[in-house]
Amino acid sequence: ENVNVSGQEVDDDDDESVEGLSWNVGVLEPPERPEDLFRHRFPSKVGGKPAWLDPVHLPPPAHLQCPLSNRSLRFLMQVYAPLDNLNPDAFHRTIYVFISPQGN
Repeated sequence: ENVNVSGQEVDDDDDESVEGLSWNVGVLEPPERPEDLFRHRFPSKVGGKPAWLDPVHLPPPAHLQCPLSNRSLRFLMQVYAPLDNLNPDAFHRTIYVFISPQGN
């Protein structure tokens, strides 16, 4: 059974697909070994604490604060997203996602 985000059943032959658009869907799995989440292994992960690429130069506290509520943002996830065709010294890249505790 195929279900859309609103919980309604959808038909595979439905013409609502966007031509040329592809989707990659992943599932969460626990790491095979706890050390797989160490920062030098460039993990993608959900929850816990960020595994900063550079633990010496962390974002300032003001960057991790909700501008509307002034409360600390909560770490949601990080995704390792290397860049292929840029400066070789700047290959590694991780996208960090934080959320506001009040949903602002």
